[in-house]
Parts: sequence; structure tokens; C-alpha cells
Amino acid sequence: MPQPRVVQAPETSRVLREGIDVIADLLGGMLGPMPAVTMDQAHAGYGLDALDDAPTTVRRIVSLGDRKVDVSAMLLRNLVWQMEENLGDGGAMVAVLTQALVRDTLRLVEGGVSPTRLGAGLHRAVDVVGEALASLARPVCDEDQLALTARTVTGHNAAAALIGEMLYVMGPDAIIDVEEHFGRVLESRYTVGAAFKASPVHWSHPEGHADRLRLNDCLVAAVDSELAVDDDMLALMTAALHARKGNLLILARGFSETIVAWLTLNDRNSDSPVAVSGVVFEPTSSAADYPYEDLTCLTGATILGLPFTKPVGKVQPDDLGHAVTVDVSREEIRIEPASHRVARIHECARQLRVKRDLLDAEDPSADWLRRRIAAMDLGSGQIRVGADTDVEREWLKRILERGIRSVGHALRDGVVPGGGFGYVHAAKDFREVTGLHPEEQMGLDCACRALDAPALRIMANAGVQAPRVKLDAIRAMCNPFAYDVLTGTCVDSFAKGLVDPLPVAQEAFKMAVTGAVTALTVDTLVLRRNPPKMAKP
Repeated sequence: MPQPRVVQAPETSRVLREGIDVIADLLGGMLGPMPAVTMDQAHAGYGLDALDDAPTTVRRIVSLGDRKVDVSAMLLRNLVWQMEENLGDGGAMVAVLTQALVRDTLRLVEGGVSPTRLGAGLHRAVDVVGEALASLARPVCDEDQLALTARTVTGHNAAAALIGEMLYVMGPDAIIDVEEHFGRVLESRYTVGAAFKASPVHWSHPEGHADRLRLNDCLVAAVDSELAVDDDMLALMTAALHARKGNLLILARGFSETIVAWLTLNDRNSDSPVAVSGVVFEPTSSAADYPYEDLTCLTGATILGLPFTKPVGKVQPDDLGHAVTVDVSREEIRIEPASHRVARIHECARQLRVKRDLLDAEDPSADWLRRRIAAMDLGSGQIRVGADTDVEREWLKRILERGIRSVGHALRDGVVPGGGFGYVHAAKDFREVTGLHPEEQMGLDCACRALDAPALRIMANAGVQAPRVKLDAIRAMCNPFAYDVLTGTCVDSFAKGLVDPLPVAQEAFKMAVTGAVTALTVDTLVLRRNPPKMAKP
């Protein structure tokens, strides 16, 4: 039986450094306004792709050809991917910070310092940096500032202007979908009303074969169960008749064959005073998905059909909700509520934001709550993007999606000096930390030195002479200042728009510490003969 390959100290430290260095050196060149471009041939016989963003680049790397080096390379690859998936930006920053931390701390471990205590010092640095960055943060106040923030993320003026405009109008929790189109186009579109995803959505209606159904001045019945009893259907129609409205939309989790027959007969009866449509409303299950409660907020409808709610057969006109318009498609239901309900709807959105803020950032329920908040804010948006080539269209879509996520965090939580200079100013707070074990203090000092790495790398990418001298000059200035590599001058980062979203800067350092501590505390590697290779980390 073949024996597994085992790598032990001191060789472990060398191979861990080597894998991280390969990925960090590649991605570090993409930092700043003058990024390097990586040329990649995805498949034999295909043309070269020009890659200038960290997540796409690391996704193309599935192996470096050496199982030992792959361990730490894939670790850093995963951290970069998580950063981009969660916050939309900061992947290259994670790589550079991780490299600086690993180089410094592994050198100390080889000299006999305890990796556990070094790790404790690094974790203490996460708290210090997080608090220091929060003290530097300023809110984003207008559309122009949002566009400048988006420009630092996307590197594309037109895309940044669209992102800034839409997020300023719709808020940080906006649902903005990026849709691909043929031909050269880059434009925004707003849709009024609260949208609910439902799977599947269909209706029993004479236009049921069509792609959309639109109802104006519509009553809404919210039946949180299957509608199967004839008397229940009769009660709903009677209540609608007394409410003196011409349209009734019944949202239920299912309809029996008898009820479908009722709906069909009603459709065929041109003399019926109430046009009734039925939609199967069975949203995707989630811990934070409460679609019928949201329907109550939007329309004023009473939830019917559950053991602890009013029976459908006892429905009264006041139990039916009302909507100005309802649009039903094969993928979603969009409701435009009456104007007098707007204040109540925004209050529901505020309560949902409070719930979301109590969740951990990685909790899957957070995304569902964000979508509910967007529904309560009565609107969504689309950006239509097209280009002359598939490659350009995919690239534009990718940077737009990244920019929307990242700038949304900036609008919600504020921005800090960009270009890595937020970290440079945050390092000043390390002087106030005292009372640590000497080896923990070494870890804290390593973190303090690593904070200079992103700014130094950006200046090196731009060919700035004597970057360390310029960095020290910025450090001596007040907090908002940064070095603009395009003009070669020291500028007020907030006035110039040279900023990063606060959560991106905080999470990038936290991710880097996670990767460094993992590499720091590994003593033995057991290598598989045929490790799995995946495109998605």
C-alpha cells in the first residue's frame, strides 16, 4: 500500500510561505489604480483572457503543480474568494496582508517564539484595527461620493456613475439585478413595487398562457394553506363582492381541482361582478422567509387558513388586502401598495434592519432579510449591460456586481482612507495597547508592520520612487490624508474620493489574520496522492 507523503517542520514553514507568496505576488500586482493584467488561456485552442481582478484570477488557479505548495496556495485562494463573494472587493488586499503577516511571524517561529502566543497577538490586532478604522470612518453623503467610491472598486467611470446613482436613490439594501443584453448598452431601470420570488408561480386565468398578468385596483386574499373547500371559495368571493372591487387575487400554497374549476367557470362568466385569479404562492423555504407576513404589511390582508388564524370560511371584507397594481409573472409577484400604507411599510423595513444587524455576517438568513427589506422599500432596479464581445460583456457584468455589493456597504457603514492608507493611520493606535505577554506583543508588532504592506505595494505598482519615505510623510499627517499615485501628491482622501468601504477594510484584515494564524500553527502536512481540484473554492 502506498504511503502518504508527510511534510514536517522545518520544511513546513518553507512550503507554506512559498504557496502564499505565489498567489500574493500575482494578486498584489492588481492593487491600485494602475493594476497589472494577467493573461490566461482557460482551455487549449481558446484565445487569451485579460484578467485584472483578484476573484476571477484565483478561480482560474486550481493547482500550482506541487502538492506541498498547493496547500497554502489554496488556503489563500479560498480567503480571497470568500472576501469577494461576501463584500465584493478586497481580495487582493487580503492576499498582500496575509503574505506580510506570514513572512514576519514564521520568521519568529523559526527563532523559537510560540506560534500560539503570536496568534493571540494577531487576534488582538484584529480588534485594535477594527476599532481604529471605525474611528476614521465617515458617512457617504451624496451621489457623487458614492460614484467615486464605486470608481475605486470597478475602475470604470460609466459603471461607477450608474452604481452611485442607483444606490443613492434606492438605499444600501437595494436589490439591483445585472442583466446581460446583446449590443453595446449600459443603462439603468427602476421598477416600482415590492417583488416576491416564488417557485413555482402560475395562475388560473383566461390569460394563464401569457407571460404576465396585470391586475389594477385589486383585492388580495392571503391564504397560508391549500385552498380546497368550496365554501371557502364562496366566502372569499362574497367578501370581495361586498368590498365592491372588480378584481380579486388569491395567493395560496395550492389549489384543489375543484377550486381550479371554480376559477375557470368564473373566468368564462362575463357577467361575474368579480374577476378572480389564483396564484400558487410557495416561496423557497428559509429561516428568515415570511412572505405572508410581508403581504399583510404591504396590502393589509389578514392571513387566513392556519390553525391559529381566522378560517378562510369566515373571511370578511376587511380581511382582504388592497393593492394599486399587482403584476404576476412566471418568476415573481410584484405588488404596488396603496399610498396610505407607505409609512407602515417603511416601519416594517426598519424593524427588519434591526434583526439583520443582530445576525452574523455569514448567517444565510442575512441575505433573505436583505431581500425582504428591499421589498419593504418598494422597489428594485436593473442594470442592462451589453458589449461588442462576450468577454467584455462578462467583464462588465462582473465588475458591476462587485461594485454594487461593495458600495452598498460603504453607503451603510461609511468609508475610510483608501489605497491602504486607512491601515497606515490605524497603526497609530497600536501604541496604546499595553499589558500583553512579550510573545503576544511580538504578534501585535508583526500586525502593525504588516499594515504598511498594501500602501507600499500600490506605490510600487505605480513606480513611485522611495515609497517608504512617502509613507512616513503620510503617517506624520492627520488621518484623512493619502498618497495619490496618479498625481504624485498627498491629498485629503475623502475630498478626492480615494476611499474604501469600512467593512471591506475591516474584513480584509480579519481574513488575513485568519490565514496567517492557520499557516502559523501548522506543523505537519499530510498530502493526498490525488487531491480534489475545484474551480469554485
